[in-house]
Amino acid sequence: MGFPTNIEVLKNSIATRRNAARTASDEASHRERENQENQAIAEILNRLLSSWRDSDPGKYGDAFFFLDATLRKRVVVQEFLADGTKVYQTRQEWGEYDRTRSWEDAKYDGVPYWYSVVTLSDVGRGECLKCKSLQPVVEHYVQAYDSPEGDVWLKKHLVLCLDCNLTTTLESKTSDSRF
Repeated sequence: MGFPTNIEVLKNSIATRRNAARTASDEASHRERENQENQAIAEILNRLLSSWRDSDPGKYGDAFFFLDATLRKRVVVQEFLADGTKVYQTRQEWGEYDRTRSWEDAKYDGVPYWYSVVTLSDVGRGECLKCKSLQPVVEHYVQAYDSPEGDVWLKKHLVLCLDCNLTTTLESKTSDSRF
């Protein structure tokens, strides 16, 4: 093709290159959004594995929990517990364990009695906006503001669709006290 030999060919070459640059930029933006979405979902999945271990979930960082079928209670999924993880059944059993912990904010080694342990098939479901399939609902819980005058807590219920790589907010609330 070589270098343009007249103004019309030069203008066409400029337009072609601008279109190619725009397409490449759009693709790069799409890839960056996709990368951010994947990182966010990976973090949610990672926190689903460990939020129940926090002595004060959401106080010092984002906490994520599966919800029960009524979408009211935080639950732990059996399939995602490491083999041999102790599940405490009663307040007394928990009290005996809690007295042996080295310090107050240490991570829990076993599932506290106040969390029900359920199978993945028993968690609450919501409809994915994109594919319309029923997917697990998770709760995002975090202290958004900490002050002697009062705290602000944020709670969101999210439909987590790994097929579509999408999180959809079902419900969002803020409160000046813990939920």
